[in-house]
Amino acid sequence: MEIAIFPIPNCVTFPGQTVSLHVFEPRYREMVEDCIAQGRPLAVCGVKRLLEKPKEKKVTLETALTTNLSTFEPVPVVSYGTVDVIEKLADGRLLVEVQMEKRAKIESFTEVEPYYIAQASALDDEELPASATQALLRAEISARFEALWHLVKKDDSPVPIPLESLSFSQVSFQVLGFLQTDPILAQILLEEQNPERRASILLDILCSLETRTA
Repeated sequence: MEIAIFPIPNCVTFPGQTVSLHVFEPRYREMVEDCIAQGRPLAVCGVKRLLEKPKEKKVTLETALTTNLSTFEPVPVVSYGTVDVIEKLADGRLLVEVQMEKRAKIESFTEVEPYYIAQASALDDEELPASATQALLRAEISARFEALWHLVKKDDSPVPIPLESLSFSQVSFQVLGFLQTDPILAQILLEEQNPERRASILLDILCSLETRTA
């Protein structure tokens, strides 16, 4: 399958997450419009390295709206989904949302200019039978996430995601989408295909965050 790639430094997205973007560079405005017109999915992902940066040290809004800025090499595993334009501003900037649906592994690039289009393959979790370990991890993650949510919000508002209605694989992705995790660790968890291992690491993260926040 073909996926358009929007690489952003220190950004990791997960299936089930809604990603809001403020798009101003000409090439990425073109990318969004092309994705909508052609029904092409869009990936929002981190970067491996900087390939090219602007010649100007100080970039003005006018420059950003009329020229392409830094170019990055994207990471090999991404989350992708459907992009929608929420608002088009008078100067051409776009406010968009991308509904992340699945993961993919980039196999090659079919285009690199003006923006990346990748040939990618689906990346699914290993199929594991339901187990007591999964039930325990789900319960602990749900409890720790709820406790952390109330600590941060300082009230009794309900958690924003119904974890009990999700599959075991989906639980960790949904929670990770709400956390501000180190991008290197977040990318490792995105690439992890064993849902029990991913959930176990997530539980450690939640316990650590709860301790630091309390």
